[in-house]
Amino acid sequence: MPYYQTLKERRLSLGLSVLDVSAQTRLKPEFIRAIEEHNLDLFSDDFSYVRYFVHAYADAIGVNWAMIKDEVDRDVNRFAQARDGALRKAQTRMIETMPSIQTKSKTVRSKRRKRKRSFLENSAGNLSRRMSWGNLRLGRVIALAAGAAMILLLGLSWVQNSAASSAVEKRKAERTSQLAAQEQETQRLADDLKARKGDAQSSEPEKPVIHLAGTEEENVYTVEGFTFDHSTIHLTFNALGGQSVTVTWNGVPAFSEAVNGQAGYDLQAGMSGQLVVTFQVPSVYNSLTVEDTPIPANYTLRDDNGGNRIVLNIVYSDKKEDTSSSNSSSQSETSNSDEENQTVTPEEPLYEDPGYDPGYTEEIPSDSDEYAAPIDEGLY
Repeated sequence: MPYYQTLKERRLSLGLSVLDVSAQTRLKPEFIRAIEEHNLDLFSDDFSYVRYFVHAYADAIGVNWAMIKDEVDRDVNRFAQARDGALRKAQTRMIETMPSIQTKSKTVRSKRRKRKRSFLENSAGNLSRRMSWGNLRLGRVIALAAGAAMILLLGLSWVQNSAASSAVEKRKAERTSQLAAQEQETQRLADDLKARKGDAQSSEPEKPVIHLAGTEEENVYTVEGFTFDHSTIHLTFNALGGQSVTVTWNGVPAFSEAVNGQAGYDLQAGMSGQLVVTFQVPSVYNSLTVEDTPIPANYTLRDDNGGNRIVLNIVYSDKKEDTSSSNSSSQSETSNSDEENQTVTPEEPLYEDPGYDPGYTEEIPSDSDEYAAPIDEGLY
C-alpha cells in the first residue's frame, strides 16, 4: 500500500479530520489533502517541503516514519526529476530563440548560399572589387558594424546565460537553507508533541481500585477504594429507548438527561457520600458502571415512583490501599464474620443458680421416674 494511502487510512481509523491534523501539525489543510491524494504538483515550486510535511504528518498520527521514509524519497525524487526535465526543455527552447542563435543560424545559411553562388554572383563580386577606394571603404565600415553587432549579441547571450546560472545557484542555496529551517521546525513540532503527550500522561491521575460490597437492602451497595487525590468519579450508563437518567449526589441533583444507548458522566465528588442513579424505565438492558467496575444491580426492580433506583454509598480513604492487602483483609473479615455468625454450643448450662457449686455432684435415685428419660444434649 502506498504511503499516502497508509496515512489516510490511519487518520480515518483514529477518527480525525483533516482540520484536526492541521491544528496538530500546523500544516495547511490543502497540503494534507495533497499528500493523501498524491497531488505533488501542488509542491512544484519546491519539492523539498514534501518530505518534511509527510514526516510531521506521520508523527502526528502515529505512523512509523522509518518504514515509509525511502518510499517518500523515491516518490519526491521522481517528481523533481520530471519537473527539472521540463524546465531544461523550456530553457533550451528559450536559448534557441535568442538573437545570438538566430544570427549564428543566419551565418551558417549565408555560408551555404555563398558556396552555391552562381557565375553571375562571382562576376558581381569581381566587379565590386574593381570599385574605387571610397566604395571599398564603405564596405569595410559596414562589415565592421556587422561584426560589432555580432559581438554585442554574443555578449548579451553570455550575460543572460550567466544570470540564469546565478539564479539557479541562488535558488539551490535558498532551498538548502529552507531545508535546514524546515528540518528544525519539524523536529521542534515533534518535540512539542512528545512533551504534550508526556505532560498529559503524567498529569492523568491513577484510576482507583474499586471494592464493591452489597448490603441487606436490594440495589444498595458500598463502594470503597476512592482516595482524596482522585476527586472525579466516572459513571457510564446504558439505557434503552431514550429514557431519562438522573444522578443525585448527597441529595443534590447532579445530572439528568435523556439517554439512548451508552452515555458517560464525571461526578466531581472528592469526599464520601451517597450516590443515587435512577433509570426512568426498569429494563434488563439498563446497566451502570463506576470507573471500570460494573454494578450487578437488579435493573428490573421498580421503586415507589415506578423507576429503577441504585444507591451507592461512596467511601473515600486517606491513602490508597494495596489490592492484595485489601483483598486479604476483606477475606479475613469475611471469615471472622462467618466465625462470629456460627452457632456456639455452650458447655455450661444456659443459666446458673447463685448457690451452684461446680464441685458438688448430686446423686439422682435410679428408681426416680422423673429422670428416667434420656437427656437430649442437642437441646443445649
